[in-house]
Amino acid sequence: MLVVTSDSEQVLRQRGRNDGVLIEPSCYINNFLVRSLDKFGVVAGPHEVLEKIEKYPNANIPLSQIPGPTLKRIFARPDFGNTESLFNATIEQLKSGDSVYTTPGAAGMLMKYIVDNEIETDFFFNLQVEIEEIHNSFAEKNNKPFIPIGFERLLKLFSIFYGREIKNKIKFVSAVQLNMIDADKGDISFIKRTNFKDLKDIVLSVYENHKEEFSSNNVFNKLLEDINNIMRYKKDLVATYEGETLIILPSKELIEKDKQVMKQILEG
Repeated sequence: MLVVTSDSEQVLRQRGRNDGVLIEPSCYINNFLVRSLDKFGVVAGPHEVLEKIEKYPNANIPLSQIPGPTLKRIFARPDFGNTESLFNATIEQLKSGDSVYTTPGAAGMLMKYIVDNEIETDFFFNLQVEIEEIHNSFAEKNNKPFIPIGFERLLKLFSIFYGREIKNKIKFVSAVQLNMIDADKGDISFIKRTNFKDLKDIVLSVYENHKEEFSSNNVFNKLLEDINNIMRYKKDLVATYEGETLIILPSKELIEKDKQVMKQILEG
């Protein structure tokens, strides 16, 4: 049985000792990124969070402990490329008759994974939320905000780690960083006219050389998640501000489309 509760805190509070848990990675801090960004002076991590990571390096620290939309987006674990093993383990638990407690967002992502991969499985739902909450949460997870200045910071860390491997492309990456800084100041012309494919190819080429060295919770999947999002949004994007930070969102039509996708999956 898949038990869908309101959020990750409820999942952990309600599940029994032998029950499974499925929480989307983006509910938690990416400990590696927090440490690395702080260590290299790219983005300062909150002191209390750094202390927890130092003491418990493998802890699942809730993203709620990070302030503000920009830091939350930078420090969150990626969902992209980081859920397959979680979904497969959950499917096996459900097949064996175990109960799995999950969030609305993770439930929606799991169902999309099952449909996309044509996986045969049968289980009951125990919904402790309105079904529309799954539609909405799936659309939210599938349409994360793109924050140019946050993306620029991640590119800076990528260049610090792998600049030597892309010597002939480093000027291009630096130019993208400068355009992200300009975008944060209000000039989003680069984002509108660029398809980001060349940048994606650079990130993927380096990833191919290192993908066996890391878990899926890495800077590559983090960058690719942002790139894939902006490639989807750019045809009809919405630029807004939270405080002084420019944030790019998809159109309402794109969000509604994803809600309808999930509605169709759940209603059959």
